[in-house]
Parts: sequence; structure tokens; C-alpha cells
Amino acid sequence: MNSASHTATSFTLHEGANLIDGLVSYSGTSALFIPTADLSDNTLYTATITTGAESITGNNLKANYVLTFSTMSAAPLIILTDPLQLAIDVALDKTVTATFSEPMNGTTITASSFTISEGSNPVAGVVSYFGTAASFNPDSDFPEGTVFTARISTDVISASGTVCTATFLLMPRELKKLLLHGR
Repeated sequence: MNSASHTATSFTLHEGANLIDGLVSYSGTSALFIPTADLSDNTLYTATITTGAESITGNNLKANYVLTFSTMSAAPLIILTDPLQLAIDVALDKTVTATFSEPMNGTTITASSFTISEGSNPVAGVVSYFGTAASFNPDSDFPEGTVFTARISTDVISASGTVCTATFLLMPRELKKLLLHGR
């Protein structure tokens, strides 16, 4: 491709009708659009390379090339829970943990932001945070054969200051006492 034909008018990026400012470069066989500011979270963008782009022999693209993509949320995610989602036969004295995708502000992970409940009845316990994992250690064993829900609220904030965007359902589980051999 003719690198001189890759310009801000032949390679554009839009969010809806809004043109996104950026720099255009071409190297080898790759055209690059580098936005001058960070793109917004959870947003649909449309990149277009127009027929103004041409080959080194002067032939223009036959049609515009259009690509759409969505950005992700920058909000921290829960990437692992223990026990796993929907697990059964969970130990009655189980400490519940949630591992985040990034370091969190540990002061925001408290007994009011990490809760476990049976319906509308809260479970008492101690909440702690280390590394990227939050733990809820119940004050007493879970009752046998009961469904519990664990939640991380939107009060939890990452170390970089990003607020969680939703309440996460960690553990709707049926807790069953393990049958002992010979019982």
C-alpha cells in the first residue's frame, strides 16, 4: 500500500456520529489508528478505511473497509470463586473467596461490601483481603441443605480507583453435609 494514502481522512474512527481524533500510520502491511485519548468503556466504535487508500501502483480500494468493535469495561472482574459457581456438597465450614482481575483497594472490601445471605437473612462472618482475593469466613457453620448467595457490592473499588459496575453473584449454592462412610 502507498503509505502516503493512509491519512486521517482515509482511515477514521467514529463513536456513533462523533469522529475520534487520532494519528494514522502505515508500516509494512499494517495501517494503524492511534487515538489521541483513551477510548470510552463499554462503547461501540466504527473504524473505516476508505477508497482513498491506494496501493503502491495507484489502485484505490474498491470499497470502504468497515470494522466495528466494542470496548470492554475497565471495571474489575471476579475471575475465580471458591467454591465454584453452583457447587454442591460444599463443606459446612467453608471460607468463601473471590479473586479479582486486578488489585483492589482493601479498605473497600468489608462486611458490608462482601456479604453472604440465606434469602434475606445475612450470615455473620469476618471479611479479609490479601493480594487480589477477598475472603468471607462465616462465624459458624452453614446449616445443612440450605441455599446461600454471596455478593460483592458496587462499593468495592480497585486500587486504581475503578468502581465495580455491578453486584456479583458468587455462590447460589446448596450446601449439603457430606455423608460419612458407615453412616
